[in-house]
Parts: sequence; structure tokens; C-alpha cells
Amino acid sequence: MDRRNGKNPLLLSLLMLVLLMPQILEAFRQESAPVRRSFHQVIRTIRTCARIDHVPENLVSQYMRWVFPDEPVTWSVVRCIGESLGLYDATGCFREGPNVDQLYLQLDVGRGLKRLSKCDFRQKMDLCGRVWRARGTFRSDCEKAYRLMYECAKEEFDHYLQTEQVVA
Repeated sequence: MDRRNGKNPLLLSLLMLVLLMPQILEAFRQESAPVRRSFHQVIRTIRTCARIDHVPENLVSQYMRWVFPDEPVTWSVVRCIGESLGLYDATGCFREGPNVDQLYLQLDVGRGLKRLSKCDFRQKMDLCGRVWRARGTFRSDCEKAYRLMYECAKEEFDHYLQTEQVVA
């Protein structure tokens, strides 16, 4: 206890935390809520990630046709795209791997070919992730992002591209 003014600094800190907790939680909820990016933002992100990784133009042109070959340079680009758009979390703060809610929103899975519910899509992604993890270790974190995000949702990525190109 602080003898000068009769107040307990720990008690005051806890009181401030309790009083501010609703605002802190609301700010976190808003910050982490899924946001759908425009198709042009997605394309710009692909180009930016390709530039960061010094990707040759022949690969960039494949990416623009939504072809992402299974090789290390592309793994890195896919991870960059996923992290930049909030589709993949490589930091492991909450749960390392695909951000299923963001993927569901961005790829418009509810209106896709199969019209999957969010619950069904989550189950599909979880099952696919378990299959990849059971096969053994990933050669890199970038390969892990490629497999768990892109390959597990490849059908939804393909449908998204076809749908968005018509609109764009």
C-alpha cells in the first residue's frame, strides 16, 4: 500500500483494467472481424507479393490466371497473399493456419458451387489439414501455408476466380 496517499496501486490497476475491458474487447473484435476485399485488391496483393519475392514474370502471369504451381517460390507467394489478406495466420497467436472465417467470406463459399455452410466449410478445411499434417512434416512454413490454405480450399479459390473475373 502506498503510505503517502493510502491507495493500493495494484488495486487501482485492476480496477482500471476492469473498467476498460469492454472497450478493449470491442476494439479487438472489430479489428479481427472478417473483411471481404475487392477482386482488384486481391490482384494487387498477388502482384505485390510476387514483387516482394522477386518472382519471374512467367510465374506472375500464371498467378494472374489463378495457376499456382506446387513449387517453393509459389509457396512463398501464397503465404504472403494469405497473410496480407488475413486468409492465413502464420504467427500462431491464436491458431496458426488458415483463417476459415476470412476464407469463407472472401471466397464467397456460401454462394459457391456447393453452397457450403460455414460449419461444413470449417469441417472440410479441418479434415484436409489433418490429412496434410498426417503425411509428415512440411519442408517450410511457406509450403505449410500453400497446403493448408490454398490446396485445402482450391475448389473454392477456382470458383472465386471464375465468378470475380466475370464481375470485374
